[in-house]
Amino acid sequence: CDESYFHSYPIVKLFHLENNTDIDLNVRAENLVQDSIKYLLRSEFQGWKVYVHNLSGFDGNLLLKYLASMPNLIKKPNWKSNKMYSLVFAYTNQLMDSTWTQIQSGKKVKYRNISITFLDSYLILPASLRKLTTTFRCVTQKGEFPHKFVNEDRLNYVGPSPIDGTDNWNFKEELIKYITSDVNGLYEVLVYFGIWLYKNYRLEMSDYLTLPAIAMAIFRTHYMKHKIPILTGHIERCVRKAYYGGMSLVFKPRIERGYYYDMNSEYPTAMLKDMPIGKPYYVLNPNIKDFFGFCEAIIEVPETMYIPILGI
Repeated sequence: CDESYFHSYPIVKLFHLENNTDIDLNVRAENLVQDSIKYLLRSEFQGWKVYVHNLSGFDGNLLLKYLASMPNLIKKPNWKSNKMYSLVFAYTNQLMDSTWTQIQSGKKVKYRNISITFLDSYLILPASLRKLTTTFRCVTQKGEFPHKFVNEDRLNYVGPSPIDGTDNWNFKEELIKYITSDVNGLYEVLVYFGIWLYKNYRLEMSDYLTLPAIAMAIFRTHYMKHKIPILTGHIERCVRKAYYGGMSLVFKPRIERGYYYDMNSEYPTAMLKDMPIGKPYYVLNPNIKDFFGFCEAIIEVPETMYIPILGI
């Protein structure tokens, strides 16, 4: 990243645990997560999108675990194929106190609700934060921290470094430094990628949840020559009848006299052939010799055929 892209780094707000209390660690962890969400659910952050690296694979489940008991908080995870693509938190206006009122041009503005959306930056840039900060040549690089050294009794540890043995290693100071570099490094990566995406393709990164979605948007807006119509009604139902996978059969291979042929890449080969495009229309009794499209037909198979040539 060129440092000129970043006029100022964000102010990092950190929440961390202390071990100088008799309160159970799990209770303190739950309070910490809830306090961080309460901090974000303010009028000045209304509608913001918060990126978490690996939300779908790790952090999202922890957020839901610790926020499940938070009263009056609306939680709306977006699940697809057992993966959390986004997570929305919201409070309704009836549950807000005076902090939910924002002053604008001398007028008080009350939001009907306050919501923020958590997104997974890993689904857009699927690589470790260390690789990303290196690849984008960011000013802030991923730091080092001894994760296996961490336990409840060492939250205020000061002594020899568990990394290189140097003296006066302060757990709290090093943890804050490490987390701050993580936040700033991810910020640089996302700003750089977002600027590149808009400059080259006029797309807003935050409008898309995944890298394939961005790729499809680039294709549709810059390279697709034909508009793809949306099939509905009877035509959609007719075409969908022909959409199924190949048959899955189990055989005991046996041949006495003859040849055996195996076909590879049938689907990619078929995709290279011409396909019907444009706005579809429904016809009855077409001339099969000149017809090109999807045809609903009845296929008669000899009763003596052991294995049908079509799926059922």
